[in-house]
Amino acid sequence: MFFLGIYEVDTEIAVSLELKDEPIYLMTNQNCFFSMDVDLFKSTFDDLKKGNLDIQTFADDHIVGTVSVPESRDLLFTSIPFDEGWQITVDGERAELVRTSDALLAVPITPGEHQIEFRYRPACYTVGTAISRISFATFIALIALDEWRKRRELRRFAEANHIY
Repeated sequence: MFFLGIYEVDTEIAVSLELKDEPIYLMTNQNCFFSMDVDLFKSTFDDLKKGNLDIQTFADDHIVGTVSVPESRDLLFTSIPFDEGWQITVDGERAELVRTSDALLAVPITPGEHQIEFRYRPACYTVGTAISRISFATFIALIALDEWRKRRELRRFAEANHIY
């Protein structure tokens, strides 16, 4: 990737590519050049920084913190990848999950000071826990059944051989 400079809007520039020893592959329907409004990016980023989460507890599947949301905001943006397994509470009330930028998690929120808790439990966790518990109960039941059968056989053997 090469930086080609900063130009005024509607400025025409010419770019030429010269192949050296390596082959070049061009894909159709792909944008090879891009531009960015740096001032808009900076102002948007500065606005987003105003409501940062003050994290009190952090783990891969559990985050607790407080946030002071400015009046201009009604959505708390995160850099957490969106997944239905997240459960979020704002001031103890369950909050709705919102997908932003086709990939990130956000939460509707009102202006002011809030306590926020993020918990992650993938869908497979509940199913896996249920399967594990059923399997463990079946294992214990099979051990108990085997023990009962052994005792019954011993009793029969003792009765048949008049051993008391």
